[in-house]
Amino acid sequence: MKKDTNFNLIISASKKNLKKVRELITKEMKVNGFSTNKIISAIITITEHLENIIKYGYKNSKGKIYIKLDLNYPVAKIIVSDKGKKFNILKAKTEDLKERIKNGIGGKMGIKIIFNFCDDLEYKRIKGYNNNIFIFNEKK
Repeated sequence: MKKDTNFNLIISASKKNLKKVRELITKEMKVNGFSTNKIISAIITITEHLENIIKYGYKNSKGKIYIKLDLNYPVAKIIVSDKGKKFNILKAKTEDLKERIKNGIGGKMGIKIIFNFCDDLEYKRIKGYNNNIFIFNEKK
């Protein structure tokens, strides 16, 4: 098992790159001893977040997304940075999932999903970049 692994990846803001990100997260977290449940949580969270960046942050424009894996078992931090539209996910209003499901309404659940699958989340806006730090803790 590796200890304290860091890995950086830069992708263009395109859905075609999501598979590469999922594969990287799966491989690196597995090698570093994370459980299947934490890996799946990370995959769901990061995929949803990247889709939101692509759809809303870079709406009709090209851009880069910077991904850093900071894996120090039992804690995995995945930092996603983009220069898209300013968006503080911590201040976003989330939909009431129970009402949406009860009424058979889909969509608009991504941020709620993100909050449900990661153990902690930090946001910072630095030099024009959105920096989201997703934390997955094997001990929680």
